[in-house]
Amino acid sequence: MHYNEQLLSWIPGRSMRAKVSPNNEYVAFSFLPEGSESQSLIIKELKTGLEKKISELGINFYPLGWSADSSKLFYRLDEADHCEVWQAQRNLAGSSRFLFECDDFIERGAGVGGNAFVYSKANYRGREQLSVLMNYDFETGEEFQLTSPNLNSFGDMFLLYESSLDTVFFTRRQYDSYELYMTDMEGRTQTKLYESKTPIWELSYNSESNTLMWFCNATNRMFEFSMDARVLKSKTQLSNDGNYANAYPVSKEQVIAVKYPYKHEIYEFSLAQGTLSPLLMNDEIKQDLQP
Repeated sequence: MHYNEQLLSWIPGRSMRAKVSPNNEYVAFSFLPEGSESQSLIIKELKTGLEKKISELGINFYPLGWSADSSKLFYRLDEADHCEVWQAQRNLAGSSRFLFECDDFIERGAGVGGNAFVYSKANYRGREQLSVLMNYDFETGEEFQLTSPNLNSFGDMFLLYESSLDTVFFTRRQYDSYELYMTDMEGRTQTKLYESKTPIWELSYNSESNTLMWFCNATNRMFEFSMDARVLKSKTQLSNDGNYANAYPVSKEQVIAVKYPYKHEIYEFSLAQGTLSPLLMNDEIKQDLQP
């Protein structure tokens, strides 16, 4: 399948780390304006294009993930060697809420209930590249470990919390493969679903078909996994040579993706219609696009 590019909008700067809300109506991402050294946090409504921003000179902001009802965004702010995790309303009304300080930089997580935040924590057992899933209650400050990865792996990376299943999905990265797992909210039952030779960076769930979906940026393929049969259901190959990161399947036909190596744009492309549309784009490539 091949796509045709169509320019929607562009902003001078670099867009990174896109996080799509569970209701698929919003995307949050870090934005580094041209000539600036501080990354802002942008929340964009996909239907209207309306944007809200958090920015402060000398501080970098990174989206981590959303609450299950898409009403709140969790984000990290970095100032020098200090990092903190905060929570904000989707429309950025009112003040953000400080949750906790982070000893190691947190890349991803999500709200899994009224007061809980599940995330990937690095430096497990003193190993910098070994990560583990943690459940943090930001009302009580209590935290407990959800998973126990083997020391001969790179550990566990959070992918998705699906509220309808009350289940957390994550990958356990081995040296030569990526294992897709699911677990309950106590971490008592961990089930291996699938083993892939290529990375699984983002994951979405379709309740109607009871399937998991992910886009492999190494092969430009869309994967669909049946939770009923516990087997890979389909693979869709894109015929273009584009390189993407943070590719999140909104549905079987739609994906939100960041162009790699972060060439300043975020795309939305349709597998059904064979079209790809930039949501944000830098003017350096605007002149290269063909109608």
